[in-house]
Amino acid sequence: MMSGQVIGQNKSVESHSHTCKTVLALKNNLLYDLALAPNIEVELPLGKRWSLNTEYKCPWWLNSRHDFCYQLLSGGMEARYWLGDRKMCDRLTGHFLGIYTEGGVYDFQLKEENGIRGRYYTASGLTYGYARRLTGYLAIECSLGIGCLATGYRKYTSYKGDLVWTNGGHYHFIGPTKAKVSLVWRITAGQ
Repeated sequence: MMSGQVIGQNKSVESHSHTCKTVLALKNNLLYDLALAPNIEVELPLGKRWSLNTEYKCPWWLNSRHDFCYQLLSGGMEARYWLGDRKMCDRLTGHFLGIYTEGGVYDFQLKEENGIRGRYYTASGLTYGYARRLTGYLAIECSLGIGCLATGYRKYTSYKGDLVWTNGGHYHFIGPTKAKVSLVWRITAGQ
């Protein structure tokens, strides 16, 4: 009698997970957290195979006593195509391919006397990733982006409380431009 009740309960939990679909996912990139960069992502499913992911990062640390500055204001978007048999997978889980673009401004002063300020930076490229459900509403997502990064910057030194611009230039890079290990909270609704 008890085993029949347990089996019945498992079936109702199973049927509930299949009748609910993810309508939105909120994320936090744990790698950015390790770099003391507060961040948030929002992903919106668009049908069974497509989704749109947006992200925002804003570490704004300033320690004037030690002339330490770590400031970054950045945002981006990514269109994703989910692979595999979508009838067998939950929304926003499994393997995906994406195309992304992001940009922002920054100011890094790690030594007392020298720093670098980015007037802008942009990055665009392709991503590959995998997302796996951990529990009913939590998932983990890992992805890597390879593309092109471009920035215009100015180097400065601090002199009697003022910034003195020493030189500047442009920098271009082709290779890995983004990495993520994100904790995902899936918001669901019944069908």
